[in-house]
Amino acid sequence: MFIKFYKNRCDLLGKILKSNLHNYIPYKLNYAVTYCCNSRCNICNIWQRKRSLHNELTLFEIKKFFQINKFSWLSLTGGEPFLSQRLVDIVKCASEFLPLEILNIPTNGLISDEIVEKSEQIIKYQIPYTVITVSLDGLHDNYLNIRGIDGFNQALETYVRLYYLGRKYKNFKTYIAYTISPLNVGLLRDFVNDIHCRLAKNNIDFNLSNIHLNVYQDSDYYTQIKLATDEQHNFYSQAVKEIEWYLKHREIFNLFDFIEKEYVKFYKIFLQGNRLPIQCLAARSSFFLDPYGNLYPCINYLTKICSLHDINFDLGQIDNLLLKKLRNIIDQNNCPRCWTSCEASQSILGQLIKLVL
Repeated sequence: MFIKFYKNRCDLLGKILKSNLHNYIPYKLNYAVTYCCNSRCNICNIWQRKRSLHNELTLFEIKKFFQINKFSWLSLTGGEPFLSQRLVDIVKCASEFLPLEILNIPTNGLISDEIVEKSEQIIKYQIPYTVITVSLDGLHDNYLNIRGIDGFNQALETYVRLYYLGRKYKNFKTYIAYTISPLNVGLLRDFVNDIHCRLAKNNIDFNLSNIHLNVYQDSDYYTQIKLATDEQHNFYSQAVKEIEWYLKHREIFNLFDFIEKEYVKFYKIFLQGNRLPIQCLAARSSFFLDPYGNLYPCINYLTKICSLHDINFDLGQIDNLLLKKLRNIIDQNNCPRCWTSCEASQSILGQLIKLVL
């Protein structure tokens, strides 16, 4: 058990260093297990996409994929991942065939009982660092305006129940995922203070270290809000002020806190100049896989690399010339250019030595 634990950890560290190489297969997979979603967000269009459940990858195909390609970090997203009836089985397959060190899953928190039940099953597979984030980016009326349905109480209840699971299991942590958007910009401090007071009644000391911060930006799935150039400039200016407040008060307790704070710090550079603060390692450190087996460089760069069915589920069979071309496009900042945690965290890790020195 201990030998496997340290072997997997050393394996991940080696993969992080190798992610800077041109011919290296990524160690992280961002996998949208379903596009089904029970939110109706006014900043996201995923819930409006056509869905084809019968065309989603089967468990047999997922098992085959995991047997061949040894990811160390798995991010299961959506849609709403917990609407997938196969979510726990997917994690089970991953725990059996992958040298996993990190598993993270976002949720909107709306089906609390099902989320908590499935989460505990997932946690028991003993993936060393298992994280579930609950999307909550506004209080009652603001939440309704952003998410399109009245789910504030359910989402907060889910967070509280997952928080208590974190006290029970050492390999599990939960965070509130807060996205700054034109619909809530300027309200972060009030949100944190309000949630702090609410959760104090549950004996939970809620602070900025319990928040995972994101910022709305132009992308394939953030298309619900159209901002004129001056409106976007004004929004980014206000968002930067909130980020500065966050950075001033956000404490660091471990490596993951450091990466999170660096990620938010780099948001300032991105928002102020629409340029990537560090080299993006998408398609080097990570791929994005949609529910149907189509592979892309990242969640925002939706130029299709291939279908897993066309390469017999073996990433080693990807067209090297195409992959090199896509990586060069990313290196030259000719991709859609984004700064999201789906890609930024591993880009920071891959250049950690430079950042620390």
